[in-house]
Amino acid sequence: MTFKFRPLILIYTVVIGTPLLFTMTYLIAASLGHVPWCFPPIQGCIEITRTGLKPPESYLFRFGLMPIATFMGLLFYFFMEWLEALNGGYSRRARLSWYFAFASSICLLASTALIQGTRDTEWDWHVVFATLFFLFMLIAQVLYTLEDLKLRDIKVQAALRIRVVTNVLQFLLLIVGAIQWAVTGTIPNPAYEWLITFSYVAWFASFIFERDNLFTLDDKRKVPRK
Repeated sequence: MTFKFRPLILIYTVVIGTPLLFTMTYLIAASLGHVPWCFPPIQGCIEITRTGLKPPESYLFRFGLMPIATFMGLLFYFFMEWLEALNGGYSRRARLSWYFAFASSICLLASTALIQGTRDTEWDWHVVFATLFFLFMLIAQVLYTLEDLKLRDIKVQAALRIRVVTNVLQFLLLIVGAIQWAVTGTIPNPAYEWLITFSYVAWFASFIFERDNLFTLDDKRKVPRK
C-alpha cells in the first residue's frame, strides 16, 4: 500500500495548539489566583513557565506542551524529505536542519520535564534547556529557509517574508537576552519570553499561506504485506 500523510496537519497543531495551550493555562492559573490578571505578552506580568507551575493548570501545561514539542521536531523530518525531493537526492543543509530541530525538541521536552512546582523546579537547568531549544530551533529554521530559497521559486511572498522577519527577530531577541544576562545576571522582562516564543510559532504559521503548493508529494514507498 502507499502511505500518505500531510505534514500540514502537524503545522496546524503547532500553530493553533501552542497559543491555545498557553492561553488556557494562563486563564486557569489566573482564575484560581495563582498568577495575576494581565495581558502577559504586552504587560509582562508573568512568564510562560510560571503559568503552569501549580495544579491543575500544571497538568494541562505539561500534557499539552510535550506533544507540541515533539511535533515541532517531527515537522523538520518532513521538511528534510521535501527539500531532498526537490534537490533530487541528499541535501546536507536539509539534514542539518532536521538534526538541529530534533535536538531542539529534546531540549524543550527536558525543559518541560523539569517543571515541578515553584520550589522543586530545577530552574537553572530549565533555563539552560529552554535557551538551547530557542537556539537550536533558530538554526534549524534558518537552514531550512536558506535551502528552500536555493531549491525553489517561492511563489507566496508572504510566507517568505514571515520566515525571514521572524528569523531576524529571533536572532536579535536572543542576542539582547544574552547581553542582559551577561551584564546584569537577570533575564529580560516576561513579555520577552512570550514574544520570542510566538515568533517561533509564526515561522511555522508561514506554511499555511503555502498550503496549496506545499507538501504535494506522497510517500510512494511500498509497505510489505504480512
